[in-house]
Amino acid sequence: MLKCLVELDISNSGILELPNTIVNLESLKVLKMNETYVQKLPEAIGMMEKLEEIHGNNCEELKMIPSDIGRLPLLKILALTKTCVENVPELPQSLISLRLSSRAVGKVPEICNQLNLPKQQPHAFSSSHMKLLNITSVTSFGGWFHCARELELIRCETLCQIQHLPSGLRKLKIRDCSLLEVVDLSNLENLLELSLLNNQNCHIQGLEGLASLQCLEVYDCRSSKFSGLERLKNLRLLQLKMCPSLQTLPNLSNLKNLKETLNYGIVRNWFRLKVLTDWNY
Repeated sequence: MLKCLVELDISNSGILELPNTIVNLESLKVLKMNETYVQKLPEAIGMMEKLEEIHGNNCEELKMIPSDIGRLPLLKILALTKTCVENVPELPQSLISLRLSSRAVGKVPEICNQLNLPKQQPHAFSSSHMKLLNITSVTSFGGWFHCARELELIRCETLCQIQHLPSGLRKLKIRDCSLLEVVDLSNLENLLELSLLNNQNCHIQGLEGLASLQCLEVYDCRSSKFSGLERLKNLRLLQLKMCPSLQTLPNLSNLKNLKETLNYGIVRNWFRLKVLTDWNY
């Protein structure tokens, strides 16, 4: 009877290991194991020829992805986040959605080179979210970045510059990058949300080109100016906190959407701010 099972959901259970006999579920299309303690996927998972989706979000004990996963001919969605996987094997060419988060994040460039990303189907990645920890460079990510719509760079302690980000980004968060000096945003005309948190030495370039930006959040930054801020006509939310070197702002009177939002106290906790020209609360 179980051979007819199409979806298996063991999420939020105490299961530590998936038995190898799971490969006998010949009709299984969806495997969900979110927030479990599973340490590895079955060695012979490639035998599950109808499997289309594997969801393993917040699987903090997952240590191994078997090489046999590359044999899954129909796998479209692979989501394994907050794992401790250290090696990522070759993945199926059929994938259209990939989310990996682990100590193996440095392997992402290799993964991207192994996949046939659907360049003619950008909608397939319209919600693609990448969260990268401790990387040393963003230039090696190539084609995969062009599919990302949301990007988080966290604790990249040796990263000094960020350039050539994908123009299709909608959300960008950069946090705890202690040596980061330059963030070039000049080609991000589609960006809606930007968060720069605890990047003390960071200087922003290309802010004036963010025509679509609606939310800007900066915390603990030593930049002394934010050139082009007055051109962000779609800006609705602005937070500049713990910016001790910031002493002046440009004339923001043309930011009509922001002035309306300010009435609700969204902008607050300004430090050492001397000039705030022509704002009529």
